[in-house]
This record gives sequence, C-alpha cells and structure tokens, in this order.
Amino acid sequence: MIEMTPDMLAELAVHDWVLADSQIIHAHDIKSGSSAVLQFGPYVIDTANQAAICVTERVNEQIAAFRFVHDGWQIASARRFKPLIYFAVFGPDYIFDMLGLCLESICANGAYSGHVFILSDRQCEEMARYIPAEMSARTILSYRTVSDRHAMMMERFDISDLPIGQFQPVLCLDADMICDAPIMPMLALCNTAPMLFGSAEFGGATLSRMSVPIAQWFGRFLFEAAGYNLDQVYGLNGGAIAFPNQDFAVPIFRLVAAAYRETQSQFENFRELGEQPILNHALQTAGLIDARALNKFIQFRNQCLGTKERRGLMHFNYGVGVDKVKNMASYAQTLRSKMEYVQHG
Repeated sequence: MIEMTPDMLAELAVHDWVLADSQIIHAHDIKSGSSAVLQFGPYVIDTANQAAICVTERVNEQIAAFRFVHDGWQIASARRFKPLIYFAVFGPDYIFDMLGLCLESICANGAYSGHVFILSDRQCEEMARYIPAEMSARTILSYRTVSDRHAMMMERFDISDLPIGQFQPVLCLDADMICDAPIMPMLALCNTAPMLFGSAEFGGATLSRMSVPIAQWFGRFLFEAAGYNLDQVYGLNGGAIAFPNQDFAVPIFRLVAAAYRETQSQFENFRELGEQPILNHALQTAGLIDARALNKFIQFRNQCLGTKERRGLMHFNYGVGVDKVKNMASYAQTLRSKMEYVQHG
C-alpha cells in the first residue's frame, strides 16, 4: 500500500476509472473541492485522512489501482481505465478482410472511443485499407513475421516488446468477430479485478458434460493427464481473452508458451488442435481466469442460430482458419438494415 501524495491525487483526475461493480468514473467527473475533499464521481473522499485513500498497484510509474473510503465508512476500489482492443492477424487476405469487417462493426455498433492495436505480418501502408477512417487516429500498428502455423498461433501471446504498456485493460480478439452492441460495458467488466477474463462455449458447460471429441478441443486430454476434475473446468474460447495490462500478462503468457512447446512434443496426436487446449489448461488450473465472465457479452454463431439478442460480440468461431467473410458480412448487413429500420421506421 502506498499513501497518496498531492501529485498522485492530481493524477487521478487525468484518467477514467472503473469500480468493482463495473461503474465507470470519467475524468471530467473527478474534482478537488474547496476543502480537503475529492469528488470522485458520486463519491466524496476525505483526502485529509491519509488512511482513507491508498495506491494498491502501479504500472509504468502510473497509478493502476487504488482503494478509498467514502461517506465516512464504505470502502471501494478503482482501476485505471484506458482500454485497448488487440488483434494479431497473419496469413491470407481473407483473414484481413474479416479484420476489416470486425473493425467496421466496432465503429458502427460498439460506441468505442478507445484505441486498437494490430500486430500483423503486413506493412503499415498495406493495412490502411482495412482500418475505418474514423478509427485510424486511434489505431497502432506493429509488424512481425511468422515462420509457420504453430508460431502464428502463439504470436499474439508474445507481447513483451509491444507498445501497449499504457493501456488497461487489454481485450485480445480474433478477427472473426462482429460487434453488434456497445462494447464499453464488457471492457469495464474486464477492468474490475487483476485477473484474466474469458467466455465459455456451449452455454458455460463443464468439459464433463461435453462429448469427448468436442471436449478434446478444449484440452480434455490435458486435464485427464493431470488428473484434474472435469466438472471444474469449462470450454474456454481462446478468441476473446482480456488481461489487466502488459506487466500482468507477460509472465503468464511466457508460461503458456513454454507449456505449449512441451505439449506439442508430448501429445503429438493432438498437435492439430493448436494452442487452445494448453491455454484452457494453463489458465484454468492456475486459477488465473474467470472463464465465464464474458458470456453475457459474447455469443457463438454456431451455437445460437436464430437468436435475435445482441450482446456485444458475435463470434463466428466455427472452423480454424476458415474463410468466414461472407457470413460475417451478411450478419453485419442485417444489423445495418435493422438500424436503418429503427431510424426511419
């Protein structure tokens, strides 16, 4: 715990924050009063009482989280909120076409004012065609080559040298997503605790309730080899993983990468399943992720056919490396048609 200095108090009003209940406190709603009080959104903090406010996390010399007493006796915690949506895209043109559709949908439906980071094997000038004009000033690009399919799968977890240290939280998305509702509520939830957040397929069923072939995609063979109870783990989808910040995630992702290399040599019969089995095993057995937290915001297209509900993201998750441009474009057009009907109806 670190006591607040006057400079630290001034720093609070520079950022947005998220409370443990996902409430966003915007910087313009943080003001110092005439006496020793801080108006923190709807809450009043007595800054004269040094015990009433303290820093709990710092990242890159900035306050990442703090706790405070408000209204004399209630304790709350807040985390700095500067969200980033992160994509790692490599390979054929259709992957980038899917990225373009995803970004367009975020602009059209996501009400997203934060930044986007794209790691890819294409130079910046080649990427311009995929980035909507209204998002270009908020998009950061980074180039990296990949050697093979397995390297491609793990590239998104090699984040130690990426210029993303200022952001919190970071939502890592696959490109085969269409945003169909405001996305800030999901990002706020991802910023409520220092842990990872994900979504579980098949309605959050445990691996014990899935058929064996399906459960293998989520690492059943690894959990069984480790003697783990299949009633306690879920079909974590690797296409949407949120982490607090770069400093928090780097050591975790290094461990996952090391474990992935070993699974490729020890479980050769399952090599074609890619990185998702070890991601499931590593994050869930270590208690590092809430595997079902984002289910209220994410739907899986192959598991919710016919639904009219819009939660935030629709994941076209069927088939690894499959061209889904036509289906994604069709869904995006359906959303546009509905919006036009509401506006002119």
